[in-house]
Amino acid sequence: MQHNKDELAKQLKRFAPFRVCLSCGTTPHLHLQKGAEPFTFYCLQCGFHVGPHGSMQAAVTDWHRANLANNEHIAEVWAMRYERTGVYHVVQAKIDAQNEVAA
Repeated sequence: MQHNKDELAKQLKRFAPFRVCLSCGTTPHLHLQKGAEPFTFYCLQCGFHVGPHGSMQAAVTDWHRANLANNEHIAEVWAMRYERTGVYHVVQAKIDAQNEVAA
């Protein structure tokens, strides 16, 4: 499937604004691959990514759901995904700080 850059740019604008990465607070970047599932969103700073997905909508939805702030379940999923990559401690520190503010 060939993707026109102008068409993709219009789609990205339609989905904006994007949630920031839970780990480092930066916005995601779209990575296109060849094949049936070309869409992957990733964070340049920490390497967190979602995908690959077969449609832009699926990739955007996955990014937004994976980076939902102040959600205990999402924090647990983050911990499971990143415990082996070293990003876990960054996310856990942010969660602990949020819990201290709330208390």
